[in-house]
Amino acid sequence: VKKFVDEVYEKTFCGDEAVKRGQHVYYVTERAVFRRTAEHDVLELIEIAPGLDLQKDILNQMEFDPVISPDLCLMDPRIFKDQKMDAASDFFGSLEERCTYHEADHTIYIDLFGITLNTEDDVHWFFQGLREILSPHVEARGKINVVVSYEGFNLSNNLEDLYSKEVDAVQNEMYASARRYTGQAFQRARLKSTLSMDHWDADELFDKFDTRRDGQLSVEELKEGFLEHFHMSLTPEHIKEFVGDTAQSCVDRDGFVKGVKAVLEGGTN
Repeated sequence: VKKFVDEVYEKTFCGDEAVKRGQHVYYVTERAVFRRTAEHDVLELIEIAPGLDLQKDILNQMEFDPVISPDLCLMDPRIFKDQKMDAASDFFGSLEERCTYHEADHTIYIDLFGITLNTEDDVHWFFQGLREILSPHVEARGKINVVVSYEGFNLSNNLEDLYSKEVDAVQNEMYASARRYTGQAFQRARLKSTLSMDHWDADELFDKFDTRRDGQLSVEELKEGFLEHFHMSLTPEHIKEFVGDTAQSCVDRDGFVKGVKAVLEGGTN
C-alpha cells in the first residue's frame, strides 16, 4: 500500500500551513524520512533505511516525485536493532555545542536542555567534559562568568548531593560569577549580550540571514540564522514576533528589526 499519494479523502494536518507558522515538519516511516520546508513545494527525502534500494523501495512506492536531498544519508541503524539505542549518549556528545563563549565579557552560556544524568558515572562524565570546555578560557583570562539554562535538564533524585558537590567544586575552581535561568530568559540574555557586544548593524545582520539574496527572510532563514549566529532556537512564539498572526511566511527588513527588538525585550513571555 502506497503511503504517499496525490490525493486524500480528508486532511487532519496541513504541512503547508505548518511551514508558514515556522514549524519543522518531518514524515518518518520504516523506510525513509522526509521533511517539508519553505524551500520546496513538495517533500524532501533526507534519509533512507539501511539496505534499501532508493528507486525500487522508495521512489517507485510513491505517487509523486519528492526532492532528493544532496545530503541524503542513512537512517540511524540503531532504530532497527532489538536493543536499547543509548540515545542519551547523543546529548553528552554535543555538550560542547551547547556552550557559547563571548570573548568581550569573558562569559560562557551553557544550555543544558535535554541532558539527563542517571548514574554517578554520568555526573562525573558531565563535569569532566565541562572542565575540558572551560579550562582553555580560564587559563587564558582567569575565572570565567557562567550563565546556565536548566530548562529541560533532568537529574535523578539520588544524585542531587553528588551533583551539588561537583557544582561547588567547579564553581570555586573556575567561576568568576554564576547566573542560572530557565527558558526564554536565558535565550534573551544570551542574544542581547551577543548583539550588544558585536555591535550588529541591522542591515548587515539581515544580509547575513538572507542566504537566498531576495531581500526577504523566509521563516526557515530566520530559524537557521538565529541558530547559526546566536546558537538560539526560535520557538513558534518567537516567529510570531516577526510575522504576526497572518499567513505571510516572509519578513522584510523593518519586520526583522521589530522582531529582534521584541525578542530582546521579552515580548514572548
